Amino acid sequence: MDRRSLCVSEVGEDASCVLGYACAMVTFVRIPSWWNRRSAHPENVMSPLDIGYAIALLERRGVQAHLLDIEATNASPDAVRRALLDRSPETVVLHAITPAIPDALSLARFVKERIPSTRKVVLVGQHASVLPASVLGPASPIDLCIRGEFERKIVEVATAPTFDATGTATAQQVSETVLELDDLDELPFPSHELFRSPRYRVFHPTGVRRRWRWGFILSSRGCPHSCVYCSPTLRNSFGSRYRTRSCGNVVAELRHLQDLGFTLAHFKDDLFTLHKERIHELCDAILSAGLRLPWTAQTRPDAVDEPLLRAMKRAGCHTLGMGVETGSARMVQQLRKGNRIDDVRNAFRWARAAGLRTVAFFILGSPGETEADVSETWQIMREIEPSMIQVAFFTPYPGSAAWDASLSASHDPTSFSHYNAVVNLSAIPTDRLQRLQRRFYLDFLTRTGFVREYARSEWLPALINADKFLPFLKLSASFLMRR
Repeated sequence: MDRRSLCVSEVGEDASCVLGYACAMVTFVRIPSWWNRRSAHPENVMSPLDIGYAIALLERRGVQAHLLDIEATNASPDAVRRALLDRSPETVVLHAITPAIPDALSLARFVKERIPSTRKVVLVGQHASVLPASVLGPASPIDLCIRGEFERKIVEVATAPTFDATGTATAQQVSETVLELDDLDELPFPSHELFRSPRYRVFHPTGVRRRWRWGFILSSRGCPHSCVYCSPTLRNSFGSRYRTRSCGNVVAELRHLQDLGFTLAHFKDDLFTLHKERIHELCDAILSAGLRLPWTAQTRPDAVDEPLLRAMKRAGCHTLGMGVETGSARMVQQLRKGNRIDDVRNAFRWARAAGLRTVAFFILGSPGETEADVSETWQIMREIEPSMIQVAFFTPYPGSAAWDASLSASHDPTSFSHYNAVVNLSAIPTDRLQRLQRRFYLDFLTRTGFVREYARSEWLPALINADKFLPFLKLSASFLMRR
């Protein structure tokens, strides 16, 4: 077994699942927002490709690197602390979004107090990118924040006594630059061998009749749209500048995933189909290469057409997620989505005609939203007949256009959770919003053809993967039945 793969071992959730081996020079710790707290809504757990890229780049330089992925292992705080003590890393890199910052700071203090070999404690991720000054200062255990896409910068930080301060923040100075990588083909593939645990998963229906082992891939970065709720918390890349990899490079990585034993691939691109011509070329390249790896992706309803969706289906796409958010034309404008309700109708109709399963993402509790707006969203959910839905609450995470520093006076951003908590900026009472979220799910289950269609198309995949499907079913039932 690869020494690094012990970070997501399948042997259990005690210390052994994260201990690995001692003397790692760089240790990454991915800290989930729900660590050591109750998480109600089932959530996908995708592999942290940014950390995978960084580890691959470090190893090119001969630097030993390890990952403690708490989001995948659910390791206890004690187990993580013991793992860090055993490894005694020279550099600790903490990956955390805003709700995870209290845990990140606590872990950083432990490292500073108990591991004298650690020279640098670095924070990366959304919070480090948009609010670095909030975690830096004379008494802070964080030495450095890297802003934006940190993969190349962390190599410089870990290997050099001094480095170019561009894209970083310290207690003394915050660079205005938020890093964005340019030539994506120059990057090595992420260290996918770290991510072969079945704990990495996507709950979307696919109809794939084999043992699920999800691999993840990023073929583009950036998004030019200006939705007010979108922040680096909800994104897999930074910036409005859209950057792409060559089709040949993407196909080579898909083949690599297949060779490693992954049985499905999920494109983590924030906007997979922005350039339709490119996706046509990618589909042709996948078919020419003879790949037989099923895949899924996500996009916007106004970024597809029927010929493109049919091409994706032929090339192995099984499921497409699309951000609907609302069925109210008024709220579409409020959210600065930039699409029409008819785009939603067309996209789901075309996807169904192409034979694709669909996941519709909705948002409740947007600023100024009324019961009438929610009713329109409920109507569009019924009309477009998605294969699955996900219903989140509007959450003005730091880094989004909706974020305002004044919000922190009445809402603690470290308690934000777009599935489980309400930051209510709507015209609907909070307890009513929470009931509406559950009503959407229950209505979808009971008043559409979901159960019949799911039983028809997914029963065999669910049976083959009962060890993964039953926990999801249990989590879902627990969420829906809670009061």
